[in-house]
Amino acid sequence: VMRALGATRHFVLRALLLESLILALAGGVTGGLVAGAGFAIFHSHIADALGVEVVPSLSALATLLPVGLLLALLSIGLSALWPALRLSRLDPVLAMRR
Repeated sequence: VMRALGATRHFVLRALLLESLILALAGGVTGGLVAGAGFAIFHSHIADALGVEVVPSLSALATLLPVGLLLALLSIGLSALWPALRLSRLDPVLAMRR
């Protein structure tokens, strides 16, 4: 529809990739917060189950959040690239007929 309304291929590609990266960022942050909350709640149970006295602290695990976010953005960005390229190259007349 964007192409039929006059959007350029570059604009459609950027819009689709930006949308997927925003969703990846939201999912990565939500996943990190849920994992952190679960770790904080079950910290003592984890230590007992593993049979260790010291389990890494929540602050030590929080340093992994940027790495997890980067991996989420990278994987979703690469996964969305092919469909975004394909949709941006689609002829608007053919797309409206479907």
